[in-house]
Amino acid sequence: MVLLVVLPALSAPATAEVNPKSQPNPTGSNELARQKLPDDAHKSPAKLKDDASPSEALRWLAAAQKQNKPLEAIRKKLVETRVNGVNGVNEADAAASQEHPQVDSGDYDGDGRRDLAVVMPNPCAEDCSAQGPAWSAFVLWGDQSWTELYAVEARTVALLPQTDLTGDGLVDIALSAETCGAHTCFKDVKIYSVAPRPNKGAPSLRLIFDSQRQNDIATRGVELRGDKKPAEVTLSSGNIGSVGAGPFQRNLSVTYQWNPKAQKFSQRSKRWEKSNLRLHRLHDALNFIAENEPQKAETALQEVIDGRGLKDLPDALKGDAKLADLMRRQLPLVARFELAMLAAAQGDTARLDEIRKKLEADAPTSPATAATREFARAWKKDGDLKSACEAAAARFAQSTDKTWTLTALQLGYNSPVKFDAAGLCVAN
Repeated sequence: MVLLVVLPALSAPATAEVNPKSQPNPTGSNELARQKLPDDAHKSPAKLKDDASPSEALRWLAAAQKQNKPLEAIRKKLVETRVNGVNGVNEADAAASQEHPQVDSGDYDGDGRRDLAVVMPNPCAEDCSAQGPAWSAFVLWGDQSWTELYAVEARTVALLPQTDLTGDGLVDIALSAETCGAHTCFKDVKIYSVAPRPNKGAPSLRLIFDSQRQNDIATRGVELRGDKKPAEVTLSSGNIGSVGAGPFQRNLSVTYQWNPKAQKFSQRSKRWEKSNLRLHRLHDALNFIAENEPQKAETALQEVIDGRGLKDLPDALKGDAKLADLMRRQLPLVARFELAMLAAAQGDTARLDEIRKKLEADAPTSPATAATREFARAWKKDGDLKSACEAAAARFAQSTDKTWTLTALQLGYNSPVKFDAAGLCVAN
């Protein structure tokens, strides 16, 4: 029997700094150890009163679980009761609030009895972190032990829809913590599953998915697909709201698939949102190069050059005719630089020289021309594609062309394409 509790009872004070990436178990293992409950845990109050202490709330929940109180009755009582300074609210207000208790039920450890998953916030003092109140997640087991799961300061922590993600026939526990920057909120997702039952004793919980460990995308959306076999978790990014992030952002979805043999989630696919922006088609080409698909890359680069059916600016900038003209002229020059490197990778020196000469004739002062010239020189000297590209990419940053607009300042720091070695030298 498992009772997942997010309560102020055993958490850090609201004024404490909590590292959301920290794990409660100091060994770094994904297995979360059980601990004994406080000695007075057996003293169960019959009623949960206003201004109840955290320990009283915890004992009441344990008693409600044993008495098999209806789930809706437990939820209503938690929502309406003032616990440790957290104001009780009616159910209508709770539905709109970001800081309210949540309750769900399931048989998490396979013992045939109902288990409860409960989420509640701590009070937020005046000097509380700008992220929001402190939240703590715990599991209260039927053998009168408990396991700490999660401690974080966040705008909200939510229980995600329950589903079996490991294929063991038991639903797993998924939590989403939303934290906010100056302009945008993002989610951190953690999933816990009961470990295989040992020969002796009760099974422990294990952390089987942590979005902060899996990738560095700014997660806005989460989809759990226990109906797929093997199960999948998909994280989707969202635009960053700050002006500096820029108008050329592109959202990404990353899907992870459960590996029953390895007992972990592994990345299965990456999918960028479809776009008809010329800059994003260049991004597609760079992705094809990184995936060692030169034919697809060449087709996408030619589309950047020809421009048929592509937009130069996102809707937010569509009235900027000068910028549109610069993007229309400069992105094809970068596409030619990439085509020159593809030619070198295929050992086609004649085509490399043809592209270089055409650039020198069409755009003699462009940093793309300077980069192509430098690449050809360095590659012919030692035959190393990577070092030649890195030397060439430096020409973009060194450009004295005041009309050159393909910079982080113009495009935004969250543009999918960076015009430097890291962004342009993607060949394997």
